[in-house]
Amino acid sequence: MLNLQKKKSAPQTKTCIRRIRNKLQNYNQEHVLRWWKQLDDIQRKELLQDIESIDFELMKKLVNKYLERKETPILFDSIKSPEIIKIPGTEHEILRQREARKIGEQCIRDGKAACFVVAGGQGTRLGFEGPKGAYPIGPISGNSIFQFHAEKILKAQQKYNVQLMWYIMTSKPLHKQTIKFFEDNKYFGMDKDQVRFFSQRMLPAIDKDGKFLMSSKHEISKSPDGHGGALFALRESGVIREMMKKGIEYISYFQVDNLIVKVLDPVFIGYHVKAGAQMSNKVTPKIAPSEKVGAVVIVDKKYSVIEYSDLPEEHMRDKDKDGSSKFNAGSIAIHILNTEFVKSLTEKGIKLPYHIAEKNIPYVNNSGEYIKPKNKNGIKFETFIFDALKFAKNVANIEVIRENEFSPIKNLTGVDSVESGRQLYMNRCARWLKEVGDNISFDKKGNAKIRIEISPLFANSSDDLQQKDLSSIDTTKDIYLV
Repeated sequence: MLNLQKKKSAPQTKTCIRRIRNKLQNYNQEHVLRWWKQLDDIQRKELLQDIESIDFELMKKLVNKYLERKETPILFDSIKSPEIIKIPGTEHEILRQREARKIGEQCIRDGKAACFVVAGGQGTRLGFEGPKGAYPIGPISGNSIFQFHAEKILKAQQKYNVQLMWYIMTSKPLHKQTIKFFEDNKYFGMDKDQVRFFSQRMLPAIDKDGKFLMSSKHEISKSPDGHGGALFALRESGVIREMMKKGIEYISYFQVDNLIVKVLDPVFIGYHVKAGAQMSNKVTPKIAPSEKVGAVVIVDKKYSVIEYSDLPEEHMRDKDKDGSSKFNAGSIAIHILNTEFVKSLTEKGIKLPYHIAEKNIPYVNNSGEYIKPKNKNGIKFETFIFDALKFAKNVANIEVIRENEFSPIKNLTGVDSVESGRQLYMNRCARWLKEVGDNISFDKKGNAKIRIEISPLFANSSDDLQQKDLSSIDTTKDIYLV
């Protein structure tokens, strides 16, 4: 019986292989089948599925874009600094912030806001195998980044008496692993139905001749299509329709590796709503003109972000007519987006531009050897979510204090690392305790002299601490409040 089935399927298989081989030849990628005869049945099936999943027309355009290297020049004279809602200083500004908070809090109570985290990154650069969100970051508890974010959401639920949705975008290689991590940790106290996982699109990586790189003899090297892919993943997964059915109007977007991000900030939501904005940003003044963060700007009356890699040194200190720096509004990857905006943006087929990133990409060479290159040998294509700003009718830019809200964790040590992220987190906890009257000591660098960890479930702001009895705290020893 099995033999008969194999005989019947053989002509179909040959036809399928012939069709795929012709397609690969048409797109100058026939090398993908170089080791076909060496593969077993399972490997052949996986390779065919891999090939069938590729949008070859899109990849043709991207390969040609890279090979032609035609980049639109940035007209720096046409760039202006953005309008920014500053950190309150005057009585009028403080009242304005209070009003925004009330509006935002009501939106949260009414179930109109949801949390959305981009969590497709791997912890390789942290010396950790697995999703970056699973990294044990707690300075005392060892709790994962995911747990910290989950507890912030749970705290907001308690405060506003509402069940909140958490949407988590993964990358395909880490999708099952991420779900299992949540299952193993019983969703950190959240209901399973509150958490929705979906993956973003993967695109082939190419070499400098435009050929697909192979990660093994039966696998094409692929990478996520950037955080801009979130918009299309929201549509393709059906999540945006689901959000709208649930009455969710505002998406609180953040990236998983920002430990101290406010995942659902009522002030931010309120300013966004008051401005009638479709997409909004949090910004912070750059530490220096050369800091490696993008800058929010206005180009031809539309908002945009100039990446630090696209900003030549001779323009870093450019000034507006009023003397303000054009590129001082550092983008920290925290946004509010309207669900209706995402729906219309994706339904109309508006395409975000693809950016070229040269990377060190392991690959299998022509001899079948696995190579880990020391230099940048390959190209990945990415989209950036901030490129959607130019399509938004209204945008609100909210200035925040960096050390209160931004601690990206990209490396194990040094700048933007596990080391610095933990310290920023502990320092913020120390400032909260000091604000409510505890005698916390800091060193000359402004770092807390002891380890301090406050679970978001215990307090997610200094205001939350006002309601607590902290008289028994010994500030000469490590402090863990949970």
